[in-house]
Amino acid sequence: MAIASFAVGLALLTLVVSRSGLGLPEIFSRLAALDRIACLRLTGLLAVNTFLSSLKWRLTDSAMRRPSDGSPSHFESFTLSSIGTALGQVLPVQLSMPAARTLGAQIYGRAFERGTLGTFFEQSFDPLFSCFLMLGSAAAYLLNGGWRMWLTMAVFAAALAIVSAGTMLNLVRRLAAAVSYKGTSKAAWRRFALKLSHSALLEAGLGRRLMFLSALRFTVLVLMARETAVAIHADIPLWHLAAAMPFAVFATASGITPGGLGLTEFTYATILSGLGTPITLTTEWALANRLLISGASISVAVLLLPFFLAFRTAAKASESPAQ
Repeated sequence: MAIASFAVGLALLTLVVSRSGLGLPEIFSRLAALDRIACLRLTGLLAVNTFLSSLKWRLTDSAMRRPSDGSPSHFESFTLSSIGTALGQVLPVQLSMPAARTLGAQIYGRAFERGTLGTFFEQSFDPLFSCFLMLGSAAAYLLNGGWRMWLTMAVFAAALAIVSAGTMLNLVRRLAAAVSYKGTSKAAWRRFALKLSHSALLEAGLGRRLMFLSALRFTVLVLMARETAVAIHADIPLWHLAAAMPFAVFATASGITPGGLGLTEFTYATILSGLGTPITLTTEWALANRLLISGASISVAVLLLPFFLAFRTAAKASESPAQ
Protein backbone atom coordinates (compact mmCIF):
# COMPACT_ATOMS: atom_id res chain seq x y z
CA MET A 1 0.00 0.00 0.00
CA ALA A 2 2.86 2.37 0.81
CA ILE A 3 4.54 1.67 -2.54
CA ALA A 4 1.25 2.12 -4.40
CA SER A 5 0.54 5.36 -2.54
CA PHE A 6 3.99 6.74 -3.37
CA ALA A 7 3.57 5.69 -7.01
CA VAL A 8 0.26 7.58 -7.24
CA GLY A 9 1.88 10.69 -5.75
CA LEU A 10 4.83 10.47 -8.14
CA ALA A 11 2.49 10.00 -11.11
CA LEU A 12 0.46 13.08 -10.14
CA LEU A 13 3.65 15.10 -9.69
CA THR A 14 4.85 14.01 -13.14
CA LEU A 15 1.48 14.94 -14.60
CA VAL A 16 1.67 18.43 -13.10
CA VAL A 17 5.14 19.04 -14.55
CA SER A 18 4.26 17.61 -17.98
CA ARG A 19 1.10 19.74 -18.20
CA SER A 20 3.13 22.89 -17.62
CA GLY A 21 5.75 22.08 -20.24
CA LEU A 22 8.51 22.96 -17.80
CA GLY A 23 11.92 21.37 -18.02
CA LEU A 24 14.48 20.75 -15.31
CA PRO A 25 16.63 23.77 -16.33
CA GLU A 26 13.74 26.19 -15.72
CA ILE A 27 12.92 24.59 -12.36
CA PHE A 28 16.51 24.58 -11.18
CA SER A 29 17.05 28.19 -12.29
CA ARG A 30 14.13 29.28 -10.08
CA LEU A 31 15.51 27.36 -7.12
CA ALA A 32 19.04 28.68 -7.67
CA ALA A 33 17.83 32.27 -7.32
CA LEU A 34 16.03 31.79 -4.01
CA ASP A 35 15.53 34.76 -1.72
CA ARG A 36 17.17 33.52 1.49
CA ILE A 37 15.46 36.12 3.70
CA ALA A 38 12.08 34.94 2.46
CA CYS A 39 13.13 31.35 3.24
CA LEU A 40 13.96 32.39 6.81
CA ARG A 41 10.59 34.10 7.16
CA LEU A 42 8.94 30.95 5.82
CA THR A 43 10.71 28.86 8.48
CA GLY A 44 9.59 31.27 11.20
CA LEU A 45 5.98 31.12 10.00
CA LEU A 46 6.18 27.32 9.92
CA ALA A 47 7.28 27.37 13.57
CA VAL A 48 4.30 29.62 14.42
CA ASN A 49 1.95 27.26 12.58
CA THR A 50 3.38 24.26 14.44
CA PHE A 51 3.03 26.08 17.76
CA LEU A 52 -0.65 26.73 17.02
CA SER A 53 -1.05 23.02 16.27
CA SER A 54 0.54 22.16 19.62
CA LEU A 55 -1.87 24.56 21.36
CA LYS A 56 -4.79 22.72 19.77
CA TRP A 57 -3.42 19.43 21.04
CA ARG A 58 -2.93 20.82 24.56
CA LEU A 59 -6.52 22.07 24.64
CA THR A 60 -7.75 18.66 23.53
CA ASP A 61 -5.47 16.86 25.98
CA SER A 62 -6.67 19.00 28.88
CA ALA A 63 -10.23 17.86 28.13
CA MET A 64 -9.17 14.18 28.00
CA ARG A 65 -6.71 14.21 30.90
CA ARG A 66 -7.52 12.60 34.22
CA PRO A 67 -6.36 14.17 37.53
CA SER A 68 -3.75 11.40 37.91
CA ASP A 69 -2.29 11.89 34.42
CA GLY A 70 0.86 13.90 33.75
CA SER A 71 0.88 16.74 31.27
CA PRO A 72 3.47 17.54 28.57
CA SER A 73 4.98 21.00 28.83
CA HIS A 74 4.58 23.64 26.13
CA PHE A 75 8.10 22.87 24.90
CA GLU A 76 7.45 19.13 24.73
CA SER A 77 4.14 19.64 22.90
CA PHE A 78 5.79 22.01 20.43
CA THR A 79 8.73 19.66 19.80
CA LEU A 80 6.52 16.61 19.30
CA SER A 81 4.33 18.60 16.92
CA SER A 82 7.46 19.74 15.02
CA ILE A 83 8.62 16.13 14.67
CA GLY A 84 5.16 15.15 13.46
CA THR A 85 5.22 17.97 10.90
CA ALA A 86 8.62 16.82 9.62
CA LEU A 87 7.43 13.21 9.36
CA GLY A 88 4.34 14.50 7.56
CA GLN A 89 6.49 15.35 4.56
CA VAL A 90 7.10 11.65 3.87
CA LEU A 91 4.19 9.93 5.65
CA PRO A 92 0.41 10.44 5.45
CA VAL A 93 -0.65 13.22 7.79
CA GLN A 94 -3.05 10.86 9.59
CA LEU A 95 -0.04 8.77 10.66
CA SER A 96 2.85 11.18 11.19
CA MET A 97 1.49 13.54 13.85
CA PRO A 98 -0.37 10.90 15.93
CA ALA A 99 2.72 8.64 15.87
CA ALA A 100 5.07 11.40 17.07
CA ARG A 101 2.74 12.56 19.84
CA THR A 102 1.84 9.05 20.98
CA LEU A 103 5.48 8.00 21.31
CA GLY A 104 6.34 11.25 23.06
CA ALA A 105 3.43 11.01 25.50
CA GLN A 106 4.28 7.49 26.69
CA ILE A 107 5.54 8.72 30.07
CA TYR A 108 2.34 10.62 30.84
CA GLY A 109 -0.17 7.77 30.69
CA ARG A 110 -2.83 6.65 28.20
CA ALA A 111 -0.54 7.59 25.32
CA PHE A 112 -2.68 6.07 22.57
CA GLU A 113 -5.89 7.73 23.70
CA ARG A 114 -4.31 11.12 24.33
CA GLY A 115 -1.68 11.10 21.59
CA THR A 116 -3.50 9.35 18.75
CA LEU A 117 -7.20 9.93 19.35
CA GLY A 118 -6.60 13.43 20.71
CA THR A 119 -4.61 14.33 17.59
CA PHE A 120 -7.26 12.92 15.28
CA PHE A 121 -9.88 15.00 17.06
CA GLU A 122 -8.04 18.33 16.98
CA GLN A 123 -6.74 17.86 13.42
CA SER A 124 -10.24 17.25 12.11
CA PHE A 125 -11.01 20.94 12.63
CA ASP A 126 -8.47 22.02 9.98
CA PRO A 127 -10.12 20.32 6.96
CA LEU A 128 -13.54 21.16 8.42
CA PHE A 129 -12.62 24.85 8.48
CA SER A 130 -11.30 24.54 4.92
CA CYS A 131 -14.67 23.14 3.81
CA PHE A 132 -16.34 26.37 4.90
CA LEU A 133 -13.79 28.47 2.99
CA MET A 134 -14.17 26.36 -0.15
CA LEU A 135 -17.59 27.98 -0.57
CA GLY A 136 -16.01 31.43 -0.77
CA SER A 137 -13.40 30.27 -3.26
CA ALA A 138 -16.00 28.56 -5.43
CA ALA A 139 -18.22 31.66 -5.40
CA ALA A 140 -15.34 33.94 -6.38
CA TYR A 141 -14.44 31.61 -9.27
CA LEU A 142 -17.97 31.00 -10.57
CA LEU A 143 -19.00 34.66 -10.34
CA ASN A 144 -15.69 35.95 -11.76
CA GLY A 145 -15.20 37.97 -8.61
CA GLY A 146 -11.96 39.51 -7.47
CA TRP A 147 -10.18 39.64 -4.16
CA ARG A 148 -12.88 41.77 -2.51
CA MET A 149 -15.55 39.16 -3.20
CA TRP A 150 -13.30 36.34 -1.99
CA LEU A 151 -12.32 38.20 1.18
CA THR A 152 -15.94 39.03 2.00
CA MET A 153 -17.03 35.45 1.48
CA ALA A 154 -14.01 34.10 3.40
CA VAL A 155 -14.63 36.30 6.45
CA PHE A 156 -18.29 35.28 6.50
CA ALA A 157 -17.40 31.58 6.10
CA ALA A 158 -14.74 31.76 8.85
CA ALA A 159 -17.15 33.42 11.28
CA LEU A 160 -19.81 30.83 10.44
CA ALA A 161 -17.32 27.98 11.02
CA ILE A 162 -16.28 29.28 14.44
CA VAL A 163 -19.83 29.97 15.61
CA SER A 164 -21.23 26.66 14.32
CA ALA A 165 -18.42 24.52 15.83
CA GLY A 166 -20.15 24.43 19.20
CA THR A 167 -23.49 23.62 17.58
CA MET A 168 -21.99 20.67 15.71
CA LEU A 169 -20.43 19.24 18.88
CA ASN A 170 -23.71 19.63 20.76
CA LEU A 171 -25.43 17.72 17.96
CA VAL A 172 -22.87 14.91 18.26
CA ARG A 173 -23.47 14.81 22.03
CA ARG A 174 -27.24 14.51 21.57
CA LEU A 175 -26.84 11.76 18.97
CA ALA A 176 -24.49 9.85 21.28
CA ALA A 177 -26.95 10.18 24.14
CA ALA A 178 -29.76 8.89 21.93
CA VAL A 179 -27.67 5.88 20.85
CA SER A 180 -26.68 5.11 24.44
CA TYR A 181 -30.33 5.17 25.46
CA LYS A 182 -31.99 3.00 22.81
CA GLY A 183 -30.06 3.33 19.54
CA THR A 184 -28.37 -0.08 19.57
CA SER A 185 -28.70 -3.47 21.22
CA LYS A 186 -24.94 -4.02 21.55
CA ALA A 187 -23.69 -3.27 25.05
CA ALA A 188 -20.20 -2.25 23.92
CA TRP A 189 -21.55 0.41 21.54
CA ARG A 190 -23.96 1.69 24.19
CA ARG A 191 -21.12 2.07 26.70
CA PHE A 192 -19.05 3.91 24.11
CA ALA A 193 -21.94 6.20 23.20
CA LEU A 194 -22.65 6.89 26.87
CA LYS A 195 -19.01 7.80 27.49
CA LEU A 196 -18.97 10.02 24.42
CA SER A 197 -22.16 11.81 25.44
CA HIS A 198 -20.48 12.85 28.72
CA SER A 199 -17.06 13.63 27.20
CA ALA A 200 -15.50 17.05 27.76
CA LEU A 201 -14.32 16.93 24.14
CA LEU A 202 -17.84 17.79 23.04
CA GLU A 203 -18.01 21.05 25.00
CA ALA A 204 -19.13 23.89 22.74
CA GLY A 205 -16.47 26.26 24.06
CA LEU A 206 -13.68 23.82 23.23
CA GLY A 207 -15.00 23.40 19.69
CA ARG A 208 -15.07 27.15 19.09
CA ARG A 209 -11.52 27.58 20.44
CA LEU A 210 -10.20 24.76 18.25
CA MET A 211 -11.94 26.18 15.18
CA PHE A 212 -10.53 29.64 15.92
CA LEU A 213 -7.01 28.20 16.13
CA SER A 214 -7.63 26.41 12.83
CA ALA A 215 -8.56 29.80 11.35
CA LEU A 216 -5.29 31.25 12.63
CA ARG A 217 -3.38 28.28 11.18
CA PHE A 218 -5.06 28.86 7.82
CA THR A 219 -3.97 32.50 7.87
CA VAL A 220 -0.39 31.48 8.65
CA LEU A 221 -0.46 28.93 5.80
CA VAL A 222 -1.48 31.68 3.38
CA LEU A 223 1.40 33.87 4.60
CA MET A 224 3.75 30.89 4.16
CA ALA A 225 2.52 30.47 0.59
CA ARG A 226 3.24 34.13 -0.04
CA GLU A 227 6.80 33.76 1.27
CA THR A 228 7.37 30.86 -1.13
CA ALA A 229 6.25 33.10 -3.99
CA VAL A 230 8.60 35.86 -2.81
CA ALA A 231 11.44 33.35 -2.43
CA ILE A 232 11.27 32.26 -6.09
CA HIS A 233 10.36 35.79 -7.34
CA ALA A 234 6.95 34.65 -8.59
CA ASP A 235 4.24 37.29 -9.05
CA ILE A 236 1.17 35.41 -7.80
CA PRO A 237 -1.71 37.42 -6.26
CA LEU A 238 -2.07 36.73 -2.57
CA TRP A 239 -5.80 36.15 -2.83
CA HIS A 240 -5.21 33.46 -5.48
CA LEU A 241 -3.02 31.58 -2.99
CA ALA A 242 -5.63 32.06 -0.27
CA ALA A 243 -8.46 30.87 -2.52
CA ALA A 244 -6.55 27.72 -3.50
CA MET A 245 -5.45 26.93 0.06
CA PRO A 246 -8.72 25.33 1.34
CA PHE A 247 -8.69 22.77 -1.47
CA ALA A 248 -5.01 21.97 -0.90
CA VAL A 249 -5.52 21.54 2.86
CA PHE A 250 -8.41 19.17 2.25
CA ALA A 251 -6.44 17.23 -0.38
CA THR A 252 -3.49 16.84 1.99
CA ALA A 253 -5.79 15.72 4.81
CA SER A 254 -7.22 12.97 2.61
CA GLY A 255 -3.95 11.06 3.07
CA ILE A 256 -4.09 9.30 -0.30
CA THR A 257 -0.38 9.90 -0.89
CA PRO A 258 2.50 10.25 1.60
CA GLY A 259 2.66 13.85 2.76
CA GLY A 260 0.12 14.75 0.07
CA LEU A 261 2.88 14.21 -2.53
CA GLY A 262 1.64 15.05 -6.01
CA LEU A 263 -1.95 15.48 -4.87
CA THR A 264 -1.26 18.80 -3.16
CA GLU A 265 0.78 20.10 -6.10
CA PHE A 266 -1.92 18.97 -8.58
CA THR A 267 -4.59 20.75 -6.54
CA TYR A 268 -2.59 23.97 -6.25
CA ALA A 269 -1.69 24.03 -9.94
CA THR A 270 -5.28 23.34 -11.04
CA ILE A 271 -6.94 25.92 -8.80
CA LEU A 272 -4.35 28.65 -9.34
CA SER A 273 -4.39 28.24 -13.11
CA GLY A 274 -8.21 28.30 -13.02
CA LEU A 275 -8.04 31.64 -11.21
CA GLY A 276 -5.81 33.08 -13.94
CA THR A 277 -2.24 32.45 -12.83
CA PRO A 278 -0.14 30.97 -15.70
CA ILE A 279 0.28 27.20 -15.41
CA THR A 280 4.07 27.39 -15.67
CA LEU A 281 4.22 29.81 -12.76
CA THR A 282 1.82 27.78 -10.62
CA THR A 283 3.84 24.61 -11.23
CA GLU A 284 7.14 26.27 -10.32
CA TRP A 285 5.55 27.66 -7.18
CA ALA A 286 3.97 24.34 -6.19
CA LEU A 287 7.27 22.46 -6.57
CA ALA A 288 9.21 25.14 -4.70
CA ASN A 289 6.57 25.16 -1.96
CA ARG A 290 6.99 21.40 -1.49
CA LEU A 291 10.79 21.62 -1.27
CA LEU A 292 10.95 24.71 0.95
CA ILE A 293 8.31 23.55 3.45
CA SER A 294 9.89 20.10 3.64
CA GLY A 295 13.30 21.64 4.29
CA ALA A 296 11.93 24.08 6.87
CA SER A 297 10.00 21.33 8.68
CA ILE A 298 13.02 19.05 8.93
CA SER A 299 15.26 21.95 10.00
CA VAL A 300 12.97 22.95 12.88
CA ALA A 301 12.61 19.33 14.06
CA VAL A 302 16.36 18.66 13.90
CA LEU A 303 17.04 21.89 15.81
CA LEU A 304 14.59 21.06 18.61
CA LEU A 305 15.23 17.33 18.97
CA PRO A 306 18.56 17.53 20.90
CA PHE A 307 17.06 19.97 23.42
CA PHE A 308 14.02 17.73 23.77
CA LEU A 309 16.16 14.65 24.46
CA ALA A 310 18.32 16.58 26.92
CA PHE A 311 15.19 17.83 28.69
CA ARG A 312 13.82 14.31 28.99
CA THR A 313 17.16 12.92 30.22
CA ALA A 314 17.49 15.63 32.87
CA ALA A 315 13.91 15.09 34.01
CA LYS A 316 14.49 11.35 34.45
CA ALA A 317 17.78 11.87 36.27
CA SER A 318 16.16 14.24 38.77
CA GLU A 319 13.43 11.76 39.74
CA SER A 320 14.04 9.92 43.02
CA PRO A 321 12.67 6.45 43.84
CA ALA A 322 10.31 8.02 46.36
CA GLN A 323 8.81 10.26 43.68
